[in-house]
Amino acid sequence: MASGEDLVLRPMVANDVEAVALLEEAYFSMPWSRKAFYDALQRENTIYLVMAREEKILGYLGAWCAMDEVEIVQVAVSMEGRRQGIGLALLEGLEKEGTLRGMHSYFLEVRESNGAAIGLYEKAGFEQLGIRKNFYERPVENGIVMRKETC
Repeated sequence: MASGEDLVLRPMVANDVEAVALLEEAYFSMPWSRKAFYDALQRENTIYLVMAREEKILGYLGAWCAMDEVEIVQVAVSMEGRRQGIGLALLEGLEKEGTLRGMHSYFLEVRESNGAAIGLYEKAGFEQLGIRKNFYERPVENGIVMRKETC
């Protein structure tokens, strides 16, 4: 779990979109628009979480649910928030919410070169399933498909 009593894991709300979009723009070559985040928050089949210290968003996670499966579409932690357990806490929070919704399988893709993220996902119990050739753009790169089953 994330260290520090001042860290709060909570559902993302509309007031968080600006800060989340800024993180998205900083870390992703093809970032989501603010409208895309607002639209995602309105859907019943999504789970969006943030980790905040006071009013500052240090990390976020977005996922889409279908049947009993969850597709994690975004995870990012600010430079300031790294190495504090925030990524793992976001994944654990997703699993708790997913369990409440009857979810059992969690999937994601990660850039082949993103060793830190791969290590985080493996620490959280994800296993590598395979490779999606040229899955990412800007730059073009393979994506590793990972899965966690919770039964």
